[in-house]
Amino acid sequence: MASAYGAETSRTWKVVKKLIPKKASTGFMAFLLAKIRLRMLYLYFYAWQNEYAVIGMTDKSEYSVGIYDEHGDGANDITLLRHLYKTQIKQLAEYMGLPEEIVQKPHTGDVYGNLPHETMLGISYKQLDMLLYAIGEGYPDKQLAEIIPKEAVKNIKQCMEVAGLIRRLPLSLD
Repeated sequence: MASAYGAETSRTWKVVKKLIPKKASTGFMAFLLAKIRLRMLYLYFYAWQNEYAVIGMTDKSEYSVGIYDEHGDGANDITLLRHLYKTQIKQLAEYMGLPEEIVQKPHTGDVYGNLPHETMLGISYKQLDMLLYAIGEGYPDKQLAEIIPKEAVKNIKQCMEVAGLIRRLPLSLD
């Protein structure tokens, strides 16, 4: 899981990996996914009872690199923010005059001790969004390495590839 998110660029994640034995980390990931999916199950249960829609908040940054669970926070009736990068959402929040404590709050999945996504990624959302934009515009790897280190570019591209594979699931024979 750590390499799927390019987390080897994050010192914090390296420490966590050393402290948690492989079997325990597998159990930990199973717990996290169950928590995310149970939360969505509860939201749909409540929505159906009240004739509501479930609104998703996955943004373009998280969607591009797979920082969401397709059957958890990615399962919803309407996704309002998937066309906006995380930094664009922050700019929109500032423009709308949202409280500073909300605008500046670190982004977490709220499932693993509020470890910020930036810690797991090993880069900031500003760097990620610039990189994702540059990749989308077809910038060569040499220019991408001017945004973040070459190894981190490789890791983010790997995340994007894994996220794309996950979005094509479930597999089918037809």
